[in-house]
Amino acid sequence: MKLKRFIGLYTFFLFFGIVTCQSQASISKVEKIYKNVPELIIKDSLFLCGIDSSIFKSFCPEIKRKVFKTFNIISQKRDGYFSLIFSLCPQFEYYERVALKGYFKYKDYIFIWYGDIPQYLGDVSNKEKKIPYVSQPFYMRTETTEFYFNYTFKKLSLTGLCCMQHYIKK
Repeated sequence: MKLKRFIGLYTFFLFFGIVTCQSQASISKVEKIYKNVPELIIKDSLFLCGIDSSIFKSFCPEIKRKVFKTFNIISQKRDGYFSLIFSLCPQFEYYERVALKGYFKYKDYIFIWYGDIPQYLGDVSNKEKKIPYVSQPFYMRTETTEFYFNYTFKKLSLTGLCCMQHYIKK
């Protein structure tokens, strides 16, 4: 009888201790920060047609699901063309190490541009938008949906893509 009581009390205190420890565990606060981003005015309509045909009409499941609505574009000037990487993200991700140049909206998506902007693609306006981002993203990216392009005057050429996207909550 004493053994059953001891086991019962031991189990109760063990359970109570776990619950107490869990309730006192610190949860990191996700802080929302805003960044003023200038608007890009896209002049090259063939660039937007290329986005339609290569991204929005692609077979990628994350594009078909239409859950994430933000693309980060990393642009790098090469010899005679621009190398562009479009990465689909759940929200605006601010990269301090790459020059943030602006944003544009197209088909209910927001495109955030980092790096060099081709002079014949568009202009940076004086109009800015306050875009929220989190300082500590609540997800881990294991693989990304990315589209790789080469861009020259009036021509956007798809050079590669990666369509596997899995987000895991921390």
